[in-house]
Amino acid sequence: MNYETVQKLAAEGNAEAQCYLAHMYEEGEGESGDLKAAFIWYRCAADQGNAAAQWRLGRMYEEGKGITSDPVAALGWYRLAADQGWADAYVSLGRMYQTGKGVAVDLNEAVRWYEWAVHAGDARGVYFMLALGDELGNAEAQASLGFFAYGGQGVPQDYAQAAVWFEKSAEQGVAGAQFMLGSLYRDGAGVEQNFAKAAFWFRRSAEQGFARAQNWLGKMYADGSGVKQDHAAAAHWFSKSAEQGNAEGQNWLGLMYADGNGVGQDYVTAAKWYRAAARQGNADAQFNLGVIYRDGLGVEKDLVEAQKWFDLSIPPAAQADVQSRLTESAKASETALTAIRRPGFFAWVWPLWTSSTM
Repeated sequence: MNYETVQKLAAEGNAEAQCYLAHMYEEGEGESGDLKAAFIWYRCAADQGNAAAQWRLGRMYEEGKGITSDPVAALGWYRLAADQGWADAYVSLGRMYQTGKGVAVDLNEAVRWYEWAVHAGDARGVYFMLALGDELGNAEAQASLGFFAYGGQGVPQDYAQAAVWFEKSAEQGVAGAQFMLGSLYRDGAGVEQNFAKAAFWFRRSAEQGFARAQNWLGKMYADGSGVKQDHAAAAHWFSKSAEQGNAEGQNWLGLMYADGNGVGQDYVTAAKWYRAAARQGNADAQFNLGVIYRDGLGVEKDLVEAQKWFDLSIPPAAQADVQSRLTESAKASETALTAIRRPGFFAWVWPLWTSSTM
């Protein structure tokens, strides 16, 4: 688009044309460079909500291009652009918080903005966080770098590198990093599998109130993985997790009450926790709640309600086949019923339900 056309559209109030015209003045395209004119047109477009213009206007204020430098004003315009999802603004805000321009230095807030940049597809966020995590030792930046390496965001997926960053952050007490490091040791991803180390880091995270770590520490006590098997300790940690709304922890706590492991057997309480998890969409809990209603354990027997939860727990394609299996299971021994109520039931029975479509 030539200069005359852009100028005409800009004069008519077209925000994109105003921003483009401002850019032409700033860079000396079509006409000789004119920073004051660039500022005026960026402001016109920015006032209409054009995110690119808001970011560029912020940059002019930050750098003092054609106007007196004003970091506080720059910060304001960057925020407006960021509110619209402009990735460049995320990076700019990260730098402002990192360097203390227009705002007090806040490295954790800088990390937050760099994270947004990476999520928006701007890998510069990783570059700036490397400085924060490696050179300055910022724990939040190290945790974020671990997550990026773990998920392959902005960098190639690399579990070993993720473990390095998670360990640096975990040692500084970041609960999320402690949980992820425990998960890597549990799965043997990027590190040699070590259940004792997994339990160690899950505990460090769980003691800070991290619900997912509390749930996994409960599982390790229930199974005796990396720790001595202790059903009472398992129930304790499941309870901590469940009370924070973690669906897996709620389902596991329901199982502990249903089976009387680590707590007194109490089907009413089991039903309560199954229901809490089931309402969050946990498939195991939905199935378990169906069993509770089918057998009248802690609730009034209600086959219609049971069927509702069975249906919710199973994909439609598998429902016809599982119905016959549920009928068979109703005739099974209590030992068999206890077995199918355990988490992981779907892990071994799922292929049977879906074999016809595999």
